[in-house]
Amino acid sequence: MHSERAANPVSRLTEPLGGRLIHREATPKDLEEIPELQVLRVPETTLMDCEQFAFGTYSPLTGFMDRDILASVLDSCRLPSGEPWTLPIVLQTLRSEAAGIARGERIALAGETGEPTALIDVTDIYTLDMDNFCQAFFGTTSDAHPGVARVKNAGSTFIGGDITQIGPLRAPRRQDHLTPAQTRHIFTQMGWSRVVAFHGRNPAHRAHETIQLTALERTGADGLYINPVIGPKKAGDFLPDPIMDSYRAVLDAGCYPEGKVVLGSFSTYSRYAGPREAVFTALCRKNMGCSHFIIGRDHTGVGDFYGADANRDLFEEMGDIGIAPVFFEPIGYNPKTGKYDTAANAETQSISGTQARETLKAGKALPEWFMRDIVQKVLLEYIADGRPLFCE
Repeated sequence: MHSERAANPVSRLTEPLGGRLIHREATPKDLEEIPELQVLRVPETTLMDCEQFAFGTYSPLTGFMDRDILASVLDSCRLPSGEPWTLPIVLQTLRSEAAGIARGERIALAGETGEPTALIDVTDIYTLDMDNFCQAFFGTTSDAHPGVARVKNAGSTFIGGDITQIGPLRAPRRQDHLTPAQTRHIFTQMGWSRVVAFHGRNPAHRAHETIQLTALERTGADGLYINPVIGPKKAGDFLPDPIMDSYRAVLDAGCYPEGKVVLGSFSTYSRYAGPREAVFTALCRKNMGCSHFIIGRDHTGVGDFYGADANRDLFEEMGDIGIAPVFFEPIGYNPKTGKYDTAANAETQSISGTQARETLKAGKALPEWFMRDIVQKVLLEYIADGRPLFCE
């Protein structure tokens, strides 16, 4: 079923990009065709993108970018239609794998098992100079950048075309995943019209909690949507289960205002693309029904590849994109006042996800002001039980 879903007529939530949510699921006729189709095996990340096309998270996109759409996004941070869009969403493969595929053909996409989970109606097949592509995408060609390394290893042949989703992926924390249609329904049922979203890739800690609650107050929002990324990450990053379990523990303990928070996972993956990805993550939350989006100093960045003000600069350059950024400087703890403040203050002690990872890896406890004991209990139980905390 290929359709565009109108926003709920009684909802006062912000409209999705293009005014309607894209919805692309296979019909019985589509399913009948599958045994006759050529199958292309693709990485898990590509299949995750397919599912987000189908759910409307990437509205108004209906599939992987062709050469013209990609060029527009890289050159102007907009789609040819003029809608804001900053991040390439592309299907890459090796030239040898694409040799038997033609424009106008429908093929099936499958993961490691070989079982098709999506269909693509091919509209374009093209190759790119990978250094030029990476420079435009990430602002660097360095293989030390994890996003660059992933893209360069994925192949220089690109396939564009509309996606049709066959069925749900077997994904971690599937029970926590909410589609844009579901979040919009939940927010509307709760009577919300202003929703501030938080994107993260670490377990709950006190700096993020402070930022979230401050943003809720600063924006006058009706509610907060905590929406951690649970897809593949670089080695050393936290796995989905401990992230979601940590937030569930904090919510269950009543650390947030009652009736003001929704928790749901975002089944995508980190590109580490700095400003481009910061705007992209905001646009996805606009499609989910959010009106405001929290942006930290190094949101979606990695290492020292992006400047301190790079995210703010791109948001300002883009202008009104239909979701308002809420910027925060790093937060630290001031032991003299017992309060959380900007880390620029000489009195404050810093709080970072990196420090949390290193301390927990060593099996040590963090101070309560850094991370709540109830969260540390969850994470240390993972270690004690022999369950992994981090990506390898």
